[in-house]
Amino acid sequence: MAKFKFRITEDTCLEDVERALKELATLPSNEILLNDLSKIFDFLGVEQPSGRKGGTGSIIRFRHALLENDPRYHEGKFSVHVIHGGKDQKKIRKVNYIRYTMPTLKEIIRRKKEEGE
Repeated sequence: MAKFKFRITEDTCLEDVERALKELATLPSNEILLNDLSKIFDFLGVEQPSGRKGGTGSIIRFRHALLENDPRYHEGKFSVHVIHGGKDQKKIRKVNYIRYTMPTLKEIIRRKKEEGE
């Protein structure tokens, strides 16, 4: 598993997050640790609903307020298919990240920039 580090500091900006998203897409591994994405999710304000609304089985759902009025995202939700890597490690396939998760996160960044955050 390739190493990925993303640190949030007081100087972290949306462009830093965009670079980190691209870096994740170019890692030489076929899987990405969900923990690697968690700091990016936190920085962008992505929430994970609790209980069954947070997903069941191999699906984890996330939500962001900026996506609520977009017809592509029911109530601002998007999901990730998870591969359990043993212990508490959850992974997602890089192909799914590039095709589904990364565009959603880029859309959140685009909307945040529009708002002037």
